Amino acid sequence: MWSSPMAHFQFEFETRVDWPRLAWIAELRNGESLVRVTCGTGVERRSDWFCEAAWDGPFDVGDFDRTDIVAGSGVRARGEALVFVSSGTILDRLNYIELEDRVLVSNSLSAMVAISDTRLDITYPDYHLDLGTICDGLDEVNDRIASSRGDIRLVYFENLAWDGECLAIAKKPRITRDFSTFALYRHFMQRTTKLIVENSRCLERERQFEPLVPLSNGYDSPTVAVFARAAGVRDAFTIARDRDGNDESGEAIGEALGFDIQVIDRGAWRKNNSPEIECIAGSGAAGEVSFDGLGEDLSGRLLLSGFWGGSPWDAHCEYPYATFPHHDGSGLCFTELRLSRGFLHCPVPFWGGLQIVDLINLSQSDEMLPWSVAGRYNRPICRRIVEEAGIPRGTFATDKHGSSDRLLSIWNFLPPESTASYQRWLRQHSFRWLRQGRVPPYPILGAIYDGLIAYGVLPVLRRIAIPVVRKLGAATGNARVKGCLVSLRRKVEFLDQEPLFARRYTFPWALEISSAKYR
Repeated sequence: MWSSPMAHFQFEFETRVDWPRLAWIAELRNGESLVRVTCGTGVERRSDWFCEAAWDGPFDVGDFDRTDIVAGSGVRARGEALVFVSSGTILDRLNYIELEDRVLVSNSLSAMVAISDTRLDITYPDYHLDLGTICDGLDEVNDRIASSRGDIRLVYFENLAWDGECLAIAKKPRITRDFSTFALYRHFMQRTTKLIVENSRCLERERQFEPLVPLSNGYDSPTVAVFARAAGVRDAFTIARDRDGNDESGEAIGEALGFDIQVIDRGAWRKNNSPEIECIAGSGAAGEVSFDGLGEDLSGRLLLSGFWGGSPWDAHCEYPYATFPHHDGSGLCFTELRLSRGFLHCPVPFWGGLQIVDLINLSQSDEMLPWSVAGRYNRPICRRIVEEAGIPRGTFATDKHGSSDRLLSIWNFLPPESTASYQRWLRQHSFRWLRQGRVPPYPILGAIYDGLIAYGVLPVLRRIAIPVVRKLGAATGNARVKGCLVSLRRKVEFLDQEPLFARRYTFPWALEISSAKYR
């Protein structure tokens, strides 16, 4: 433990070797200048800042609070204020809780729950839906979780400021760039890639982060790979098959660009120490748990991903005027997992993402027509970047793939050991539901429920209801009938993919296990 003198605030650090490497929690007390910080061994500590982050500027200056391009998190002292800096994306967050005698701020929800000694209502079934509201954009997010000691607040993208008495949202810098032409946008993306790679590799760090690119044969990750390769990045990996068994491999693209590319099996993560628990504890889902097939090879990495590319790079993006509009949730599950594995997540499409309208206008401009294709799967910016890097048309982005693992659907579930742990947990806590006059989600009842949905309700909807309504709509042209068809399809998608009945409580179970390592 050691302290550092500052103009106003003082940090007192306690490093815990038994904590996840990149986790930290800060304790603030009203009127006190001392800020007590407990952290893992991978957190960089300086006299007036600390972080687990990379950004588009010199590392030793520590100006991660003065940019909107940040991977990770940290805290910066500025005069008589502390600025808590969140990721420059909506795929990571800060968490804080205001207690009677102190305020706790952390980059880990698990650490927050453990250190504040708070409890969640484990009988509440919709945590995964609440956490998923960030997928509707920053304007629609449900930013709090009720607990026994008050609301835990979730802060995506924006920063927080502490003046010694009050903690408040502080807007992240709004930096306007000129994206009026393709050349200007490409220059911005290439320069930013170079800067953030240099930051992550800086020798002033106690531990460097070596960049790594996940590659598929779609649009987004090959686009990121082109920028990364030009910035001197050599390492990439690919998952050979999507969740349906179709070819998703980016191996040929990686080799053509000059990467040293590693191919991993989609199910390799099941051999590791239950990474799905950390994924679920972070976001209520485990969509990209297959990335953990790399295991410890993720440690010390800056993961340059293409998540959220379907909005700023899509020529047909819906709701472009929202702040970070619709996202499919890809990458959200890294929130806790990356702290344990010790990697930074940097989803590149978020760079300049607040100017999404400018990017859509660019995609739809006459300049980009030669790289625009028919159909909904059309991302001219990506196509031009990848094709001009030498990857021929027809070898990528020919079809949309099912990349995410739907681990909590009726067709899939946790590995055997985690399934047994979850089922024991449900049985042990069944009295919580009984006290409320509700039927506990016993595993046997869950199996019956899942069977009815999978082999009763879904076949009826798919084979009878939808075809009948489709034909009726075509014959009559009635708008209400067409609306009913859309509603039925959404219902099928929900029943097919979402956690139901006995699978709706995996978040509090996973959070309880994840929090235990901080106690």
